[in-house]
Amino acid sequence: MDDSPETALRAAREQVIASFDSICEQTRRAIRETPDAIKDSRDRVHRLAGVAGVVGLQHVSERALDLEAVLADHTCTADRVDAAVDQLRGAFVADLAAPPPPWLC
Repeated sequence: MDDSPETALRAAREQVIASFDSICEQTRRAIRETPDAIKDSRDRVHRLAGVAGVVGLQHVSERALDLEAVLADHTCTADRVDAAVDQLRGAFVADLAAPPPPWLC
């Protein structure tokens, strides 16, 4: 078993990539549901922002922080959340198209 930091980073990056669509869809649904669903979604997006930055998905991290701020605004609308999720998805595509971090090679 390889306990190297690079292995842990690769696993974390794979987890972010695997869970990304689910996080986006849960966030879109949450704004149309209860305040608890919005809080849970905001917490997931907050974790995404942190982990994405660590695993070389910097644009995802930045857009996730933007989405977190939208979700924290109690006057936010579904349209604002949808727009922020669209921006997050664009950042995801851009980050995956960019050269990978050296530890990933």
